Amino acid sequence: MDRAQSNPAWTWQRPAIGDPPGWALPAACVALAAFLVLTFGPALFGDGDTSWHLAAGDWILRHRAVPQVDPFSLTFAGRPWTAHEWLAEIVMAAALAAGSWSALALLFAGLFAVTLLVIGRSIGRGLPPVAVLVTLALVTTVLAPGALARPHVMGWLLLASWLSILLRAREAGQAPPLAAALLMLMWANLHASFLFGLGLAAAMASDALIARARPAEMGRWAAFGMLALACTLATPHGLHGLLFPIQLSAMRTLPLITEWLPTSFVDQPGFALLIAAGIYAIVKWRVRVPLVRAVIVVATLIMALEHARHQAIFAIVVPMLLAGPIAAALPERQAGGRRGWTLLSGVIACAIVATVVRLASPAVEQDGPTNPVAMLDSLPPALRNRPVMNGYAFGGPLIRRGIPAFIDGRADMYGDDFMEDYARIDGGDMAAFRRAAERYRIAWTIFAPEAPIAAALDHEPGWRRLSGDRRAVVHVRVP
Repeated sequence: MDRAQSNPAWTWQRPAIGDPPGWALPAACVALAAFLVLTFGPALFGDGDTSWHLAAGDWILRHRAVPQVDPFSLTFAGRPWTAHEWLAEIVMAAALAAGSWSALALLFAGLFAVTLLVIGRSIGRGLPPVAVLVTLALVTTVLAPGALARPHVMGWLLLASWLSILLRAREAGQAPPLAAALLMLMWANLHASFLFGLGLAAAMASDALIARARPAEMGRWAAFGMLALACTLATPHGLHGLLFPIQLSAMRTLPLITEWLPTSFVDQPGFALLIAAGIYAIVKWRVRVPLVRAVIVVATLIMALEHARHQAIFAIVVPMLLAGPIAAALPERQAGGRRGWTLLSGVIACAIVATVVRLASPAVEQDGPTNPVAMLDSLPPALRNRPVMNGYAFGGPLIRRGIPAFIDGRADMYGDDFMEDYARIDGGDMAAFRRAAERYRIAWTIFAPEAPIAAALDHEPGWRRLSGDRRAVVHVRVP
């Protein structure tokens, strides 16, 4: 008696003709839940960088050009700036202009939901529906903290779509269609994660080579890779745009930025659960992972451990890579689901209703730890035109209000030396503060209440606290 006969609970069969795919309902349910939470919750706008991306998109639409130098800051105005996410910024600014913050929320909530559907479709080609549901739930817990109205969420969808194309090609024993390489044209102009996509294509081509693919197939893989590489050069920055992600990752001050810190399993338990679930499945069913896929899994794990922001890459890529080998180790299981289309229709109807409700009750800009709306809107008009020194997270909100920022989320533009000097200021080094205040003729400051510099300024001669709340504290220079 084989394993499937001895344990009927583990037999799985594909849905009958006319039924929806087994992955569709669990994926749609998880995607709908995420869509509703992001659409009506404040999480999407919990990062100050959203504001400067919107300002950049507005600038590009007004000037009909991609900026080559900085038009926004007090400290680096006119210096070279690689606006590598320009296409995403146009989309963001257009969405805001078309339907205010509600449209922007729907845009990014929809992108997140579609990303989950793409992952669900990929892993659901072999895994049973329950496994799809559990996997997507774990993936969502890892992605949720980074689900912000920023270009990287667009990159998530492109990463999942790109890997799905590569995996289907390998499983079919052929190279991806050349037309699929054009996806890289969009990706290279949306987000710097495109470089990882090129690496995945090279890895899958290596997998085909190890599997002793026919010379004709390897030729098509080579043509696909060359076209994809050429597409990455079709940006306003050319070769520099291709090298930019490497230069950014080499900055020594990246750990000063929260999302570039090493992963903490205490702070990100969802990531730990996803890893544990993968290890459990591999050990329990004695899964044999092909060499190239194993190398990618280990590489993405190292990336995620070194920098918390790369947890998203791990959460998207690893389940898609391991789903096939795990499915091959599992016996088949009954999928069921004659009512599947009815339930799917209900999920779609809920998403449509939520969209209508969101548009009918426009969202507003949210006051938060990185976007002190109330404090900024209450500033005296005369103060807005004077040089400011600000907290790192507050740079975007200042820029969007037409106030040149001392610093903002474009760490790549400011460079290591400036970032290190700013870190000393933020940490309460008053000698560094005085030098910068004199050099840039700073007239006022705005920092988070918990920043050491905010407390130090309360005792600094020539400065007084103008106002403060739980989000921000403003000091002004006095005679």
